[in-house]
Amino acid sequence: ESDDLKLDDATAPDAVDIVMERALVVVGQVLADGAPVPGAIVEAFEYDARAIETFNGMRCSISHFENGTARTDDEGRFRLEVDLDGSFVVRARHTDHVDAETAPMTADDAKEPLSLALTDGGTIEGTVRVPPGESAGGLVVGVHRGDGRPRSVRTEPDGSYRIEGLMPGEWNVFLTDDDINPRGGSHSSSVTDEPLTWDCRVELGRTTRFDLERDS
Repeated sequence: ESDDLKLDDATAPDAVDIVMERALVVVGQVLADGAPVPGAIVEAFEYDARAIETFNGMRCSISHFENGTARTDDEGRFRLEVDLDGSFVVRARHTDHVDAETAPMTADDAKEPLSLALTDGGTIEGTVRVPPGESAGGLVVGVHRGDGRPRSVRTEPDGSYRIEGLMPGEWNVFLTDDDINPRGGSHSSSVTDEPLTWDCRVELGRTTRFDLERDS
């Protein structure tokens, strides 16, 4: 049912007052190794702990679609307008570094300037074990962190794989039939009471080991 106001000549008042709410403004600075990062992209994404959004078949607690974007100035500072009422995260990205992201926050958390530190991230590596007689090379290993931006690599002939430049935090690791296109995919939403679970945690500057088994 629409919430639009419908008026006709008989019921229309002489004047209608429309109150427009000011968009939330988030300010802060993006740094790398303690130095300002000019030209970084800063974006806001809706956060929903229920993870009802699905992108490329993977549930997301962080929306794939940005809701506010800004670019840092020569001092690494930004002013970001966020058109969201609920929880969100702020993410900074630059081609020379791994992304930085805040914890889920609300308007009350954004009253003080943010500081986002870009890093080199962490790594996940492991081995895919296969049944006897099957090739372990060329299998597709995917990773995702519930933000609609999965990545994939193919295993070496011995079944080993390594994915570098990952944002610190919780990740899922899985086998998939095809290489993942990080720039495209399908989007849907559904309601579920099942919480998101994770396979491993990536730590800054460290390598996390996670092995997989491929059934016949």
